[in-house]
Amino acid sequence: MNKLENPIVVIINDELKLEVQTGRTARTGVIAYVKVLNGKLIHSDEVKLGTDKDRGRFAARVLAKASGVDPAAIEEALLQLAVLVEKQFSTAQSTGGNQSQYVSNDEGTFTVIGTATTTLANFGAKIVREVIEDDGLTEARYLDIECLQNGETLEVTVPSEQFQSMNWVIPKLGPQAIVESGYATRDRTREAIQRVSTDVVTQRVFIHTGWRKLDDGWVYLHAAGGIGTQGEDKNVSVDLMRSDIGSYELPSPPDGEKLNQAIQASLATLDLGPRNITFPLLAATYRAPLAEMNPADQSVFVEGKTGCQKSSLTAVFQAFYGRKFSFKHLPGSWVSTDNSLELQSFAAKDAVFVVDDFKPTGTKWDINALHKKADRLLRGQANQQGRGRMTQEGAARPSYHPRGIIVSSGEDVPKGQSLNARMVILSLKKGNVDLGRLTEAQENARQGDLAQSMAGYLQWLASQLDELRESLPKRQEELRTQARERLTEVHDRIPENVASLALGWEMFLRFAEEKGALTAEDAESLWDEGWGTLVKVGQGQEPEQESQDETERFIELISSALSTRRAYLDTPTGTSDPSLADYSGRRFIGWQVEGGVYLDPNAAYSMAQKLAQEEDNPLTTRRETIQKRLKDAGLLAGYDKDRATVHPDIGGKQRRVLFLKPGVLGEKTGPSGPTGPESASG
Repeated sequence: MNKLENPIVVIINDELKLEVQTGRTARTGVIAYVKVLNGKLIHSDEVKLGTDKDRGRFAARVLAKASGVDPAAIEEALLQLAVLVEKQFSTAQSTGGNQSQYVSNDEGTFTVIGTATTTLANFGAKIVREVIEDDGLTEARYLDIECLQNGETLEVTVPSEQFQSMNWVIPKLGPQAIVESGYATRDRTREAIQRVSTDVVTQRVFIHTGWRKLDDGWVYLHAAGGIGTQGEDKNVSVDLMRSDIGSYELPSPPDGEKLNQAIQASLATLDLGPRNITFPLLAATYRAPLAEMNPADQSVFVEGKTGCQKSSLTAVFQAFYGRKFSFKHLPGSWVSTDNSLELQSFAAKDAVFVVDDFKPTGTKWDINALHKKADRLLRGQANQQGRGRMTQEGAARPSYHPRGIIVSSGEDVPKGQSLNARMVILSLKKGNVDLGRLTEAQENARQGDLAQSMAGYLQWLASQLDELRESLPKRQEELRTQARERLTEVHDRIPENVASLALGWEMFLRFAEEKGALTAEDAESLWDEGWGTLVKVGQGQEPEQESQDETERFIELISSALSTRRAYLDTPTGTSDPSLADYSGRRFIGWQVEGGVYLDPNAAYSMAQKLAQEEDNPLTTRRETIQKRLKDAGLLAGYDKDRATVHPDIGGKQRRVLFLKPGVLGEKTGPSGPTGPESASG
């Protein structure tokens, strides 16, 4: 009998324990003892720990002598015993100069102990490479395993956390790959593979674009490698196919006349259409690589009817990051899932990420789901924050958010005032895009001229990143202050959006001037034109914001309800009940009084919400919040000190109402209920 070095003990419960003092027998079992804690022997027997049947028999024999013991507890203890026995037995074999040796060949993986050879599996395997996938936030490890079976070699990739269980064998190698039976055989096969893997190479692979600081300094990652201060860097490993953004591939940075030609091709995109469209798009294109130093918290949205070349236009600017991009091949689409867009935009670091074709259609649920998807992605861009999630263990999972700039297009604009304020919305009309110049720009994109301009820009930036990390946020604050002086009656985020895009435009002009593609006078002229255009674009954003203001929308809905006779106003002496409709089905919502209109808060909000829901666009702001905003907007003729309502005496009863100024609901508003002029014929 092979002896174990030390006794092995496994506790069954508070009174009983399993103990093994001997080792393997000729019948490959062990002699196990069941004792009480005071050392009294209850039962001893030989048991084959690796088989369910023998473990069950042993448990039954113990139960016959020790009542009140859970048989499952005994079998669980035997399983633990099997692992401990195998572990100590292997150790005992190796300490006497008879160390286990593993061999991997075309007949399988073997363990050799002395002169006895035991087959573990019918295939050979060794780890040849450890791959660390780095997304800039987390690391995932994979093992590349070279397997040999029946004379054929196959390399498979296994997540490192799945390797130890050996459950990858059949999924990766097929049903012909067999690990021999036996409780510990899987673990010994795992050990065998690790033992024979003596020359494992560790490789770090980046699965995102954008800036990373490596040993040789800052490098901008893309599908073909990296771009640093010395130009092309092919020593860095990048695999963007893992993130489904494999077309982000830049050429080697040009220099001299070739670079100047590429810069001129870049500037020519300003002539694709109206400058209030092309300036923001080109500025965003060169703003995106600055996100590492100063994150961009706005996106650009091009809206217009079908046929106005939205996709073709945005594709030209996407092609600055890879010549394979076209209107038929863009990195993002609104038909993709929320999680897919979130991960793609996270991987497209310091780059433009076009999401094409926002087109709410289908059922009410489909439309709301698309708007919700847009809100999640674009709000993540604005807040630089992803959706928080938890693991099953209650720990925080990494959250993903866009790390470049999202440029989107669609036939409609995602709804919500606060969301719209986080976007620069550009309205494109049919005929705005010059089709001849568009064809030229598309050809420049296919030839890689636009990507060459971006590659040169990135090489120029690479040596300045540490300095720009300090200077760019301060410069954007200066530009924001200047924008606020000219944009005095707009949403507070609009000057920020203008300043951020202007920062990209300014950096591009500095680059073009330093490289000799522009004279100082030309650069200054283009700056003045670009800055003025971006400010005008900011001024044009306000009507879009107002259309999304839910307070204004509330007023519009109430006015519509009155004009379409869905609701009515009574006189102060009337007897209308807000809970009832009149003879024609109209709802009472308030009273017409001298000096304005009294609105019943509950009835009016209910009426507005009913109409909003019929438009598949329900009000999302609470009734109390709308009341406060009516007060702040100066639309109320009177209000209490701490509330937006007043409580006049109407029909002998004090009521709490909203007191709107004359004309807020329309100049011709008057009593329209049962006691008003319209009721005479009734």
